[in-house]
This record gives sequence, C-alpha cells and structure tokens, in this order.
Amino acid sequence: GISEASLINISTGEASGPFAVQDLPTLPTRLQPGESVSFGIRFRPSAPGVSSTTLRVDSTQFVLSGTASALPPLPSYRFSIPSGNIGALEQPLVGLQLSQPYPVALTGILTLTQEAVGFVSDPSVRFSNGAQSVNFTIAANSTQAVFANGASGVRLQTGSVAGTISLRASFSVATTALSDDNPEVLRLTINPAAPRVLSAQAVPASANVLNLVVTGLSLSRSLTKMDIELRPVAGVNLSATRFSLNLEGESFVWFRSAASQAAGGIFAIQVPLNFSISGNTTTTGVSALIETIASIQVNLSNETGTSSPFVIELR
Repeated sequence: GISEASLINISTGEASGPFAVQDLPTLPTRLQPGESVSFGIRFRPSAPGVSSTTLRVDSTQFVLSGTASALPPLPSYRFSIPSGNIGALEQPLVGLQLSQPYPVALTGILTLTQEAVGFVSDPSVRFSNGAQSVNFTIAANSTQAVFANGASGVRLQTGSVAGTISLRASFSVATTALSDDNPEVLRLTINPAAPRVLSAQAVPASANVLNLVVTGLSLSRSLTKMDIELRPVAGVNLSATRFSLNLEGESFVWFRSAASQAAGGIFAIQVPLNFSISGNTTTTGVSALIETIASIQVNLSNETGTSSPFVIELR
C-alpha cells in the first residue's frame, strides 16, 4: 500500500481445531508502506478427510482448507505378561507396547471381562483404579502405553474365583477409532483348586465350649467338609480330639446367596466345639480350655481336594 496501516488481530475462527496460527508478530503493530509481517499456520488434523476454518486478519477473512490422508493401519502390539495360568488374590502389573512406532498420538482403553467357573463373577476383579477399564496414551512416534501418573503398566486384582480374565485394548486417534483386524487378547486363567485356610483362631465361649473361627478361600465357591484335630497338653484327656463336619449344605446355601457374591470365594466359618476335660489340670472354667489344649489343626475340603493343614498353636 501507499499509506500506513495498523494490524490488531490475527486469529482462526475457532479456539481449538486442526488449524492454529503460530509465530505471530507483536500485536498491535503498524506497517509503513512497503513493509510486511509474516506468521505461520499449523495444520494438525485429528481425523482423515477435509477440514476448513476461517482466518481473520482484522476485518478481512480468508478460508483455510486442508486435507488429511487416511491414517496408517495400527501395528501389532503385545502385553507385558503372557496369557496362561495365574494365582488368585494376585496383583500383576500389566503393560502394553506396539511392535513399531505410530506416527500420531494414540489414546486407548484397556478393558477386562470375566468368565467365572461357577457363573458368579467376582466383583473384586478390577484394575488399580477400581474399575474394569483403564485409559492409556501412546505418544506419537513411540511404542509404550502410558497409564495414569506416567506409569508403564497398571495393576490388576485377580480376585478369588476360578475362571478366566480377558483383557482387550482399543485405540483411537482423537475421535477416530482405529480398526484392528487381529486384536490381541490377554487371557489369565485361575484354575479350581483345593480350599485354602487364610486364618483361624480359637476363642473360649464357656467352660466347655471353644469357638473356632476360620477364614478361607475356595475358588470354586464350594466346600464339602472341615476336619478338626485337637492336641491336648501332656497328661490331659479330652472327651474328643477329632471332628469332621459336613459342609455341603451350608456351603451350597451360602455361596448361592446374594450376600456371598461380594466376597467372591472368600468365606468365614464359626464352629462351637463342646467337650469335657479330665486329667492333670491346674485351672477350671474358661481358662482351662486354653491351658489344656496345645494346638488345633484345621483342614478344609471341596470337590478338588483338601487344604494344607492350618495349625493354631495355643501352648
């Protein structure tokens, strides 16, 4: 031009989008005849296809248009742990990695499903965020999935019920989902097993009654019997030292109740033991129960097998 001009504003028509101005001069500015200013326009599409917006230079408007080519196919990927058998009540760290870098940033969701042997899912099977799905990102031109707080993996609680836990990943570029013709599935199997006694304690209830409280785990959510053996101290005779309790009926009722579903395969049993004591005892009443019994051994059984002995040492 032949006269001085002022320049106040340079912007695109939207705050966020594929187009953005960059390297702007200091505004407002004045241009003398023959002077010019320069700036850049960045085009970063989030999906394939044609995008357009408006470039405003003060009151003058220009149409910006750009075309993004189709996204490249998603490369194969692998999980950081292999499919196979896994134990109950474990917390493995699960990560994910692409076989080769992807040119644009990816977002993803890792989702788990559960197929329980007894058709009752364990609600404790969760990721460390407390949900059955977790988000991750993979930066452009990299391969490693990054989870919350920059972690390279996420913890998975395997729960307490026999069955198979399956993990699947989905990927997106911005709002565009990427198709995966051969998705990888991580399958972790918890096999049925004999029960496990987690804890046990003996609590005197009266002069002749001892309450045995046992907490255990049955992956198949079933029990058949409990075997109890009392070992008295030397010189003391108990009216009975071995007990075998049929638990099939009580187990069937409990594990099919709504209350049991939140506990998965974990259970608690309280058994009152009634017996009389004779022989060399120095005390009477409730204290005699503890002072005359050296130990109590507990075994639990289900249709798969019998637990390892759990011994409560009282003396």
